[in-house]
Amino acid sequence: MDDRPRWAGVKRSAAGLLALLVLAGWAGCAGTPAARPRTTPGEAAAPADARPTTRAFRDIETWSEYVTMRDGVRLAVDVHLPKGLAVGERTATILHMSRYYRSLEIRALWKLFVGFGPYTWSEVDIREQLVKAGYSWVDVDVRGSGASFGRREYPLSPDEVLDGAELVDWIVRQWWSAGVVGATGISYDGTAAEMLLRNRHPAVKAIVPRFSGWDVYGNIFFPGGLQASGLLSDWSRLNAALDHDALNDVFGWRAGLLTSGVRPVDDDLLDAAIAAHADNVDVVDLFGPLVYRDDTDPRGSDVSMDDFSPHLLGDASDPDVAIYSYGGWFDGAHPRGQVRRYVSRGYRGDRLLLGPWFHGGDFNASPYATGGHDFDHAGEVLRFFDYHLRGIDDGFTSDDPVRYYTMGAEVWNRSRTWPPPGVSWQSYFLAPDGGLGGNRSGLESASDRYKVDETVSTGPGSRWGVVVVSGAKRGYPDRRDSDRRLLTYTSPPLEYDLEVTGHPIARLFMSANATDGALFVYLEDVHPDGRVSYVTEGQLRLIHRQTTDSPIAGDPVPFRTYLRADARALTPGEVVEVTVDLLPTSFVFRAGHAIRVAIAGADAGNFDAPVPTSPLIFDLHRDAPHPSRIELPTYPEPVGAGRVNPAR
Repeated sequence: MDDRPRWAGVKRSAAGLLALLVLAGWAGCAGTPAARPRTTPGEAAAPADARPTTRAFRDIETWSEYVTMRDGVRLAVDVHLPKGLAVGERTATILHMSRYYRSLEIRALWKLFVGFGPYTWSEVDIREQLVKAGYSWVDVDVRGSGASFGRREYPLSPDEVLDGAELVDWIVRQWWSAGVVGATGISYDGTAAEMLLRNRHPAVKAIVPRFSGWDVYGNIFFPGGLQASGLLSDWSRLNAALDHDALNDVFGWRAGLLTSGVRPVDDDLLDAAIAAHADNVDVVDLFGPLVYRDDTDPRGSDVSMDDFSPHLLGDASDPDVAIYSYGGWFDGAHPRGQVRRYVSRGYRGDRLLLGPWFHGGDFNASPYATGGHDFDHAGEVLRFFDYHLRGIDDGFTSDDPVRYYTMGAEVWNRSRTWPPPGVSWQSYFLAPDGGLGGNRSGLESASDRYKVDETVSTGPGSRWGVVVVSGAKRGYPDRRDSDRRLLTYTSPPLEYDLEVTGHPIARLFMSANATDGALFVYLEDVHPDGRVSYVTEGQLRLIHRQTTDSPIAGDPVPFRTYLRADARALTPGEVVEVTVDLLPTSFVFRAGHAIRVAIAGADAGNFDAPVPTSPLIFDLHRDAPHPSRIELPTYPEPVGAGRVNPAR
C-alpha cells in the first residue's frame, strides 16, 4: 500500500510553501494587524434597518482576538475589515470556521519580505477580493484546533456546531456588522459552514460549501461502501500535526524554515491552547473499524457518521438560506454529493457549480486543457453573496442556476436543471474479444474471467486526495499500462463527437468465487494513438449492491442505504446483477476516439478493498440473458467553443 499522503484539507503541497508565500497569495489580505480590536464607543448591534455597505476599498485592517463560548472555551479569531469604514458604515460578514489553522505565524526573516500580517493557506483565492469589495471576514480556529482551546471528541460535534451560532451572535453585536452573515469554506471548513444551518440563526442568509462533503459516509470516507483508507490515514496524520503544532511532521523541514506554526492570539496562552488538544480523537480509531452507515463510535457512544453529516440536516435546510453547491469533477465522490444536495433541496435560491478541478479548484484538470487555471473563484463567490447578503443583482437572477464545465469542448455551460434537459441514453454492451458495442448479444452463454490484481492503483495523484507530502503531481497519467492489468472493453472509433453529461450507469451481470469484494468501473477515452485518458469512475462494495427507493425526489442515481440490515453477501458462483453509478461528468469523446470501460477489484493505497478469497476471481457475463452494459447520458450536439447550447 502506498502510504504517501494524498488528502488533508490543505490546498497546496509542502514543496510550494515558500514559493507561494514569496511570490504572492499567502499574505494576500493581511494588511497591518492592529494591536487590538478597534471599537467605536456607543455603537451596539446593527439596527433593524441597517444596510451593508456596497462600496469598494483599497486596503484591509486585521486583528486577532479570543471569543469565549458558553462553556468558557476560547476560540481564536482573525477579523479582516475594509480599511476606512466611515462612522456608522456597516458590513455584511463572511464567517470561515477552519480545522486547518485560521492563520500561520511566519518567521521573522520572511516577514521582512512579505509584511507582518496573518498568513493563511485556506480561502486565499477569495478572501482579499471580498474584503476589498466591502465585506468583513472572520476566520476562526474551531474548538480543539489551531490557537483555540477545547478538545475534539469527534468532527463537527454538537458543541462545535453550536459554537457557530455563538460566533454569529458575536458578529452581529460588533460595530462593523450590518447583522447579515454568510459562511464558506473548503473541505472540512465547507462542511462546518453548512452545519451552521442546524442552528437556524436568523442572521445567516447564504452558504457556499466548496469542495466539501454532503454525505460524510458516502462522499468522503466510504464511497460505494468502501473505506477510503488512504484518505483516512492521511487526514489522521495531518490532524495530529496540526493539533501538536508540528507542521514538520507532515510538510517536512521546509515548513519549519517558513513558519513556527499557528498564529497565536496571545503568546502567553498558545502553549495552553495546544496542550488542550492532546486528547483529540484520532479519526483512524474513530472511523477505521466502521463498515456500515449505522455503525457507531467504537469507543462506546451511540454516535454514527450521520450525526455530523449535512445530508441529514432535514428541516434545518428549509429556511430561506441559499446554498451554492460548489465543486469539481475530480474531487473524490464530492460531485455526487454536490448534485444530491442541490436536487434534494429544490430551493430556488440555490446554485450548482461543477468545474474541471480536483479538491480545492487550483487548476484545470481536463485531459484536454492547454492553459493554466483561469477561473475567477472570488468573482463567482462574490456574485452569489452580493445577491443574497447585499441585494445586488447584476443579472444574477437571470442566469440559469446550474453551471458546469464540459471537458473536451473546454467550455462552460448553463442549465435550468440537473441533469440538463435533452438527454439521450445510449447503451454500450460488453462484447466478445474485449469489445464494446451498441448491439445486445444474441449468445446463449458468454462470459469473461478476471483474476483481481490486488496491487493495481489509480495512484497518489488521483481524485481520492490532495497530495500533501509526496510531491506527486495531481492528475491521471496515460492509463494504457494500468489497463493491461484490468478487464477492459473498448468500442470502435467514434464517427462523430459524443458528449456525455450526467451520471453514467454500469449494469453488470457477474459472479465471484467469494461472498464479498470490491468492484471498480472506469470510463476512459482511448485516443487514436493509443493513449488512454481517465474520464470518471464508480465503485461498490458488493455486499451493498441492493438498491431501494430514494428519499430524494428526482435523485439522478440509484440509492443505497449502506445499513447493516440491508447488506447481502454474495453466493459464490451465483450470477447477480450489480448496478454501479459512475461519478458525474461532462466530457466530449472526440471523433476517431474510442470509449473504454475498465473493470478492477482493487485500488491499492486509496481503498481498503475486501479480498475474502485470494485470488479473488470475477466472471463478467455478457450474453442474451445477461446484457452487461454501460448506459451513457448523451446529447445530440456537443457544445462548440464559446457557445452555450440553447437546449440547456
